[in-house]
Amino acid sequence: MDPVNKQFRGVYDVVQEEISKEPLNFEQKVGTVDRLQSDIFSSIDMVNPEKRIEHLEREMPSEIADLKSNANIRLLRGFAGTGKTDVLILRANYLHKNYDEIEILVTTFNKPILENRLRPELKHLDRVDVINFDKLCAEVHLIRTGKLSNAQNTQGVLKKLANVYQNINEWGVDFLSDEFEWMKEIGRVSRDDYCNNVREGRGGVKGKTLTHQMKSEVFDIFELYQQELSYLPAHDWVDRRNITLQFLKNGTEPKKKYDVILIDEAQHFAPNWMNILYYFLKPNGSLFICDDPTQSVYRFFSWKQKGVDVLGRTRWLRIPYRNTRQIFTAAFSMIENDPFAQKLLMEEELQKLDIISNYELREGPKPKVFRFNDVTAEVVFIKNKIEELLDEGVLPKEIGVLHTQSYVRDKYRRELPSGINTDEARRQTGLEYTIVFMPQIQKLFDRDTELSWDEDQSRQKMLVYMMMSRARSDLYLSYQQKLPKIFNSLNDNVTWCEEPAS
Repeated sequence: MDPVNKQFRGVYDVVQEEISKEPLNFEQKVGTVDRLQSDIFSSIDMVNPEKRIEHLEREMPSEIADLKSNANIRLLRGFAGTGKTDVLILRANYLHKNYDEIEILVTTFNKPILENRLRPELKHLDRVDVINFDKLCAEVHLIRTGKLSNAQNTQGVLKKLANVYQNINEWGVDFLSDEFEWMKEIGRVSRDDYCNNVREGRGGVKGKTLTHQMKSEVFDIFELYQQELSYLPAHDWVDRRNITLQFLKNGTEPKKKYDVILIDEAQHFAPNWMNILYYFLKPNGSLFICDDPTQSVYRFFSWKQKGVDVLGRTRWLRIPYRNTRQIFTAAFSMIENDPFAQKLLMEEELQKLDIISNYELREGPKPKVFRFNDVTAEVVFIKNKIEELLDEGVLPKEIGVLHTQSYVRDKYRRELPSGINTDEARRQTGLEYTIVFMPQIQKLFDRDTELSWDEDQSRQKMLVYMMMSRARSDLYLSYQQKLPKIFNSLNDNVTWCEEPAS
């Protein structure tokens, strides 16, 4: 139950319970716990925890027998809304209660999920530190240098340069930002390394790679970007993480090391990030990793590329409790037949999961897609609809207005009551809202998707899927003029609406 309004929030099923209480391979290991202790549920305001546990035990599915015999769960995977963060929180509670001396770190890249879920629900536990990944890097810098300069946002620097160099807008700030971060994270920062090696997934509409000429043009802009950083002088966020790893390799010790590190939203982590976390882990320590490859809206590295062996150590959560069947079906249609998304899903010989037809999901209305003649009419409709919802008792924090572009979010932030979430779309992974509005969906991206590259279209589809799947009960999408073809997969999965009469 929601600890504030006591409304139904989600489900803890028996699979999630069993995963959360897998024993550690420490000498200080406790015996197998047959029942999850009621005070774990009590700590997160669960109503009637004993009754809840009794119910879960009666409803135990057959697949739980396999989980009971497996004590080596390292990677927990699941689609949006399957409860990965819930399991991580339960596991932190379980380990804290049953292992008296161990130190636990909970970390993530996503600040909203840290501030809204992880920190509030784990703050009562001593020996459990909840720290954003970039703050861990900052602590290493402070130990080594005694000072910390602000890191520059790659997109912000590129937007500034675009005022002088028009070809930046031709390529697209989002594309260049993603490419520069990839170049630095993978170590291709010389012209020879970048231009003379295959860059898979960045080709023309029918191709697989960027041409040599394309890569040369991109590298020209990369050099301008690096020059701007040196003029400031400053470094970007990727630089900070790379420098952090070098400090650690050269002997800088973190101020604290941990027996267990639990990572949420780990699909955002690059290979170097995992290398950094190993320096925070004690010898023979344990990693517990939660991810959803279909929500990789920042970076796209496999776990093999990250240097983590997850083969035979992976479990899937299969039931997307957050969404209604109608919302999940519409959202998943965006990526269901996308080859790039499927490649991520089938990593390490994992088979594609059929999660819509095999399980009982909540029923609800289909997502609604409205076409408006102009922006003003769209804003008036969304504003009036939100006012109706607030009058009906919906809390402001239960409503999200999501978009990738800041000028769209700023407009709604000015028009809507305080408390409505209008944060940047890519920061929404792990969060949820009762009702989600996605206005101006024809303006979600700064490139014409008809002219974009294969991987970019896949990334855009995955980002739309992530945004749509934030909605628990109702989802509204809206646009003007012509809807981009990237949304063709919605077809019969939504209700198509014309502009409501004023």
